[in-house]
Amino acid sequence: MKIWKEPFGITKDGKKVSKYFLENKSGTQAVLTDFGVTLLSLRFGGKDVVLGYDTLQEYEAQTEYFGATVGRFAGPIPQGKLQVGERIYQLTQNGEDGNNVHGGFAGFSFQVWDSEILPDGVRFNLFSPDGEDGYPGNLKVSVTCRLTEENGLQYIYDAVSDRDTVLNMTCHAYFNLEGHDGGSVLSHILQSPAEYYRMEEPADMLKTELFHVADTPFDFRTAHTFGRDLHMPHSQLDGAYGYDRNGYLGQFGVWKQAAKVSAPGSGITMEVLTNQTGLQLYCPGTPLVDHPGKDGTTYQAYHGFCIETQHCLSPEEAEQGLLYSVLPANTPYHCETIYQFYKEN
Repeated sequence: MKIWKEPFGITKDGKKVSKYFLENKSGTQAVLTDFGVTLLSLRFGGKDVVLGYDTLQEYEAQTEYFGATVGRFAGPIPQGKLQVGERIYQLTQNGEDGNNVHGGFAGFSFQVWDSEILPDGVRFNLFSPDGEDGYPGNLKVSVTCRLTEENGLQYIYDAVSDRDTVLNMTCHAYFNLEGHDGGSVLSHILQSPAEYYRMEEPADMLKTELFHVADTPFDFRTAHTFGRDLHMPHSQLDGAYGYDRNGYLGQFGVWKQAAKVSAPGSGITMEVLTNQTGLQLYCPGTPLVDHPGKDGTTYQAYHGFCIETQHCLSPEEAEQGLLYSVLPANTPYHCETIYQFYKEN
């Protein structure tokens, strides 16, 4: 394994940023930066399969979270009102409709992390103080990224807080297995075992309901293309916007396949393995239209997809009226995800 470090620029507030190259014996290469623990590229089978930008300044200004590690909490918290026990915390409202989205203005995606080079990867460390963006607890967090000789990119998330809080981190990389400049991914084939999806009604997001995927456009238990059911009538699917849905995979701490995605043209397959409870499937349409990307590419609708392993409440928890799982004070948080790549032809 070869690992080296190069400068990537200076943030608008004067912090030096580096990028880290991880390359295995077969030539597979992952490039990450300590700005947001962001995956800049992943080269496998002659393709760079991760969407992104060329410069640090573009990553600082982005709203799409290309490649970023998201936290404290991936996804929206309605009206920024977070209940932990009997107490309600008012979080910053950085999203639509006054929601707190992806951790707020000081979310993990826009901070410069400390780093430590390991024999097979890089460990990134961050301290998030009590009250940052309104979240409770002094939180120590680390994300370890490793590249295996078998062409797997592993994310290991560890954290501990001195107060009861919530934590839901994920990797927000956009993939295109035909290459980041490979056009629409609607011909990619997805299989995922998720049997339930989370229902969110804009008028009542302070409620959690899980529904079975049968007879819905969110049923990927049998492999089929992203595009097959994209325009199926459903209250939770806007065909112009694309897929943006949270699915339940099963018990936390148990390793499972979250998804398997294949690209017919390149022959590249990505399998996502995790011990998390759920995944967020995100395949945006209109948000990517005419979007400038790296290497002079202009991204268009459905140009990439995200498989974001994260926490999803179980059907039993949803029936209890829970919204989020709580990370108790002084209790270690640990979860892992592997993006495994191979070629089928």
